[in-house]
Amino acid sequence: MSQRILVSVLLRLTIAWVALTALVATLGPYLLVALRPGLQWGVEQLLPGMMAWISADASGTGGDVLMELQAIRPLPIAGSYVIAPFVKMQERINAGHDLMPVILLGSVLLAWPYRSTRQAAVSLALGAVVAAVLVTAMTSVHLAGLFEIRLQKIAESVHLPREAPPHLALMLFLESGGQWLVALVGALGIGSWFARLSKSREGKTGETSYFRRPSP
Repeated sequence: MSQRILVSVLLRLTIAWVALTALVATLGPYLLVALRPGLQWGVEQLLPGMMAWISADASGTGGDVLMELQAIRPLPIAGSYVIAPFVKMQERINAGHDLMPVILLGSVLLAWPYRSTRQAAVSLALGAVVAAVLVTAMTSVHLAGLFEIRLQKIAESVHLPREAPPHLALMLFLESGGQWLVALVGALGIGSWFARLSKSREGKTGETSYFRRPSP
């Protein structure tokens, strides 16, 4: 890759990062709420016996996306302690934090040196699907993990042990930088796949290399 193309990629990466950050800061809660069906389904799979509802939170009390949970049957906490049916609880998250994978993945794909507009369009469309799936999965784990932390504190307050479910460890991994890593691997995977595909076609057609502009 020539120095000129490298500078161009870095410039596009910076512009894309700023633009996507501004988009998430402005519309972040509504972007997450648009994924409501997947988020609610994901949380309910991780928290059997709970019914979830996701909405934008305009109260300004610590988060801009609100999850309401309602027990549909007695939910054991520790020992004889349970959450009674129909009891409602809430968890709040910051949309900007949970949408960081979108910013990272989108910035890399927008800056990638594609050979054609068609490749760029297909890559970005695929990236949008991957981003939606990743955000839905990771945000569901985040919300379920926050609720589990609450249950762990309740169990600790009554001096009773509570086994930590697997999704709590997964949430801690994602919150420790795992969501950045997953998004980066996804972006590089999509871009590299198109690079290999382009090189394969060039080998058959005898065109110029992937990182060079085609001859006029």
